Amino acid sequence: MIESYYRMKQGANQMKNLQAVIDRNMKEAQCDTWADDKSMQTMFIEDAVAAFAIMKDIENDDVGAAHLRFAKLDTAPMEDIAIALEKDKGREWTEKTFGIRFA
Repeated sequence: MIESYYRMKQGANQMKNLQAVIDRNMKEAQCDTWADDKSMQTMFIEDAVAAFAIMKDIENDDVGAAHLRFAKLDTAPMEDIAIALEKDKGREWTEKTFGIRFA
């Protein structure tokens, strides 16, 4: 269990910007603004889960699965994840892996 946690934190350090996207979505889901709006809370949690799953796929060298998850996202979380990955993994890697082009 401790080893698994250590590996998770080590991977998060390698993708600190993607981890920040996850953290930001979880924080947003819990803020007072959405206290009475379960659909918005759910949306932010789902976006965090998607980003986490993509991060885990990349860490496990399964970029095919990461690409499939990425392709199913709505525009806003897709852009957040793309920008984070550009910072974490580089523009060329992100464009090639996810078939996107930054402006």
